[in-house]
Amino acid sequence: MANGNKIIGLEGITHEQLSDELNNGSKFVVYQRCVSLLIVSNLSSSDIYHIKPNGKYPNERYTATLFSLLFGWWGFPWGFIWTPMAAIRNLLGGKNVTEEAMSQLRTNVWDTSGMRYN
Repeated sequence: MANGNKIIGLEGITHEQLSDELNNGSKFVVYQRCVSLLIVSNLSSSDIYHIKPNGKYPNERYTATLFSLLFGWWGFPWGFIWTPMAAIRNLLGGKNVTEEAMSQLRTNVWDTSGMRYN
């Protein structure tokens, strides 16, 4: 996961609230997209989404999957490997990047005035 990915779903949440939510099962996920053309394939990740405990998954889950199914197959050999991998991972809830996102939050986007995440 590249530093600098936008984290969606933390608007107005305090550090304590986030810690409580993480302890109760919230997580950070990304969704993958595969695009291919003949011998070139690329697997990329979406922005990071904060999924609350028992929360709804964002539409990105389905748009990334549909994008991969339409444009991912057309490369050999990685398109045939990455496309179903991305689709299955997305439909099962995305790739869990909670530890990486928390590390990014601690080092890059901590707002000390008011102890809120940006």
